[in-house]
Amino acid sequence: MKTNWTLLLTSVLLLGGFFLVRSPEEFSQGLGYAFILGACAVQLRYLLTSISSYRRRQLDQS
Repeated sequence: MKTNWTLLLTSVLLLGGFFLVRSPEEFSQGLGYAFILGACAVQLRYLLTSISSYRRRQLDQS
C-alpha cells in the first residue's frame, strides 16, 4: 500500500495547529496559525502539481 505523505503531513499540521491555537499563550497561538497556514500551503502545492500533471497528460494525448 502506498502512503500518501501529503495527506499525512497535512493532517499532522492541522491537528497540531488546532491544539496550539487553543492555547492561552500568544506564542503558541501564533505557532498554531503558522501550522494551519503551512497545511494550506502543502495542499495548494499538491493541487497545483496535480493540475500540472493533468495538463501535461492532456497535451501528450492530443
